[in-house]
This record gives sequence, structure tokens and C-alpha cells, in this order.
Amino acid sequence: MSGSERRFLSEDENFFRVEYLEESGPIEDDEDVVLYHEGDTGAVVEVSGQIATKTHRASGPFTRERDAMLFLSGQRLAGVPRLLAVNETAQRLTLERIFGKGVEAIRADNDERVWSMAGAWLRTLHQLPVETTDRLSFSEAMLARLRTVRPTVEAQLSDTLRATLETIEEALRSGRIPDGPRVFAHRDFRPRNWMLRRDASFVAVDFEHSRPDFVEWDLVRLLPYWRSTPPLQRVFLRAYRDARMQLSDERLRVAAFVDALQTLAWGLEHGRDDYQASGLALAAKAAEDYAERATYFQFP
Repeated sequence: MSGSERRFLSEDENFFRVEYLEESGPIEDDEDVVLYHEGDTGAVVEVSGQIATKTHRASGPFTRERDAMLFLSGQRLAGVPRLLAVNETAQRLTLERIFGKGVEAIRADNDERVWSMAGAWLRTLHQLPVETTDRLSFSEAMLARLRTVRPTVEAQLSDTLRATLETIEEALRSGRIPDGPRVFAHRDFRPRNWMLRRDASFVAVDFEHSRPDFVEWDLVRLLPYWRSTPPLQRVFLRAYRDARMQLSDERLRVAAFVDALQTLAWGLEHGRDDYQASGLALAAKAAEDYAERATYFQFP
């Protein structure tokens, strides 16, 4: 704890509040910061002074984000908001405020320097020691995820998408898709969850989906950017590449299709037309990539 702050228990809540004894300096370019935001899962983020709180509506996302932040704090991973306190009763996390901007807000989602920093940060995340009791192979895990969403999405699929689903399921059952390593994964890694501090250093936020998973699951939501702007793919992978990760085009093609169907299922379950449209569009592109055996990790 620094000399400029003191912490105490709130009278009405069971977590430590933080008061700073000195005001921070002027916040250039932060005047339009969003002080209140409700996410898709109902989690509410509130920013005040030098702290931010995130209050979860559902226990699952709260537990995952709490555990992720505790794990990452223990690993002293740079580029992650510092966890200050946890309120189990209110399902609230108290975090340091990131003085800076969201990458999308400043239209830096096509900036090659940002993608290079993102690749380096994800490489460091994936190198952290990880323990998991989940022993499913990649094929077994993907089949389980497809079984979960198939009853919800099947009626919405075109003949082409339904045929792709059946082809992928058969490939997974037959063992044609190679297995791969599990890492500690962000699981929603894309520019909308990237920030730049005022000193231009990289920060990743929103860990409510985080848990051990396969390497490629942290890459699926980058594919739309890579398809539209190939140089972003090159600079990202140049910074990310680690032979120990054993990246696989086959696994990423499958993961992209599975993730797209999960997006569609979420949209249907929550009555969100935007997610339904996005899921179908992503599934169509993933089906095209699968049919054409698209490669992501090889360059001329």
C-alpha cells in the first residue's frame, strides 16, 4: 500500500474501500470516460476517482473473474488492472482505474503497434503455469460444446451450415483433429477488451470468461480483423509466436465454427438480434474457411 492511500472496511459492505489522500494529476483526453457501463451479462462497471468497481449479476461470471484476477495478481502479470478488494456478498470486484482509453474508442483497433503489444501480452499470459482438472482432449471438448448449443441453433442453420456442423462433428469423433495444449485463456480476447494507458502501455480487461482452455480459443475472435487486414495478423503472430504453443490451423478452424454457434445460441437465448446476426455471419465465414482449409499461421 502506498503512502498516498488508506484502506478501510465499509460500514455497509464487507470489502475494503480505498481513499487517496492526494488528487491525481490532470487526466488528459479522459474527459469523456464512461463512468457507468452495463455489459452484455448484466455486470455493471462504475468508475470513480482512482478506482473502478464491477458488480456481477450472475454468480458464474463473478466467480470466474474473481478467480482469474486473484490468479493473475499472484502471477504479477503486467497489463492487468490491479485487484484491490473482493465483495463476495455483492459479487463485486474493486479494481484500479485504468487512466487511458479503450482501443476501439480511440480507433486504434487497426494500429499495428497495438496488435504487436497484444500479441506479446497474450504470449506472456499463455506462458503462465496452469493447473486444471479438465482432462478432455480438444476433440472431446469441442464435441461437448457443440452438443450444448446444437438444440438451440439447429433450426436457424442453413443447409450449408448444417452440413459443416455434421462434417466437423465427424472429424472430431474420428480423431482427425490434433490435440493441443491448454493455457490460462482470456477467452474474449479482442480489441474491445484492450486499453492503452496514458503512457501507451497495453492493458487487457474483462476476465469474466477466463479459465484454462485451448490456445486457439483466444484467437477465434481475432479472425474477423485478420481477414479484413492481414498485416494485423502478421504483426500479432510475430509478437506472439512460441513453439511451445503448437498452434494448429485445424484446431482454429474448428474453434472458430464452435465459437460462432455459441454466439448464435447466446443471441437466441437472450433475445438479442445483433448476436444472432453476428453468430450466423461468423458461422458462414468459419464454414467457408473450413471448406477451403484456410491457413492462419503460414505466410508466403
